[in-house]
Amino acid sequence: MRRFLSALSAFSLLALASCGGQAETDNKPDGPHNGDGDAEVTGVSVLPERVELSIGKTVQLEAIVSPDDAANKVVIWTTSDDKVATVKQGLVTATGDGEADVTATTVDGNFKASCHVVVSTIYVTEIKLTENSATLVIGEEYQINPTIEPDNAENAAIGYSVVSGDAVTVSDAGLVKAVKVGSAKVRVTALDGKGAKAEVAFTVQKEPIYATSFTLTCEEEAQVGKTVTGKINWNPSGTNQKEFTVTSSNTSVATVSGSGD
Repeated sequence: MRRFLSALSAFSLLALASCGGQAETDNKPDGPHNGDGDAEVTGVSVLPERVELSIGKTVQLEAIVSPDDAANKVVIWTTSDDKVATVKQGLVTATGDGEADVTATTVDGNFKASCHVVVSTIYVTEIKLTENSATLVIGEEYQINPTIEPDNAENAAIGYSVVSGDAVTVSDAGLVKAVKVGSAKVRVTALDGKGAKAEVAFTVQKEPIYATSFTLTCEEEAQVGKTVTGKINWNPSGTNQKEFTVTSSNTSVATVSGSGD
């Protein structure tokens, strides 16, 4: 008699799921058909109860049917929105931004428990550049090296374009070349569609401008074992020949790298 009622319950549940209500993506029963005993199912829980995923990521959910000695521990998995998350035998796949509930329903007793799934894309929010302006001479090249924030953005692709002026060209890899006297701006744009961008302004001159003097400053006081970065202030400010060497007068007190650290 129990087997007849369990079969009837399973048929009713499948028929109900096929008629709507939830967007079902996995109507194949999941779990052992025979438990450790002959007890009736009294409940079910799903672990974890909440997950946050990015698009394309997966997580395996676990349906825990009570009691341990239930005769029929079969569950059916469904999702409230398959545009956000799909499910197959408890394996959830994030498909789009949004929120959805993934539910396990017992065949015996029609008990339900859900995991709330939040799917969001991590976009680039900021592009940082080492310099916002540079002065070049005709024929000189300059490599733009942007840093994106956050560093775990899912689409880190960057595009480069000249948005004003014709004094420089820029490659797909961000290599700028000075081609004529004048000025130009190069825009660096995140290609994830959310619009994060930054610009570098270039001035191109015909002849090199050599430094007549410079000063070296540090933003913070040095302490034993600590690294500080020095900043060179060139005179004139438009100096475009900036090759230099850095030395320490006493390496037992402080060492220095070629970058000024």
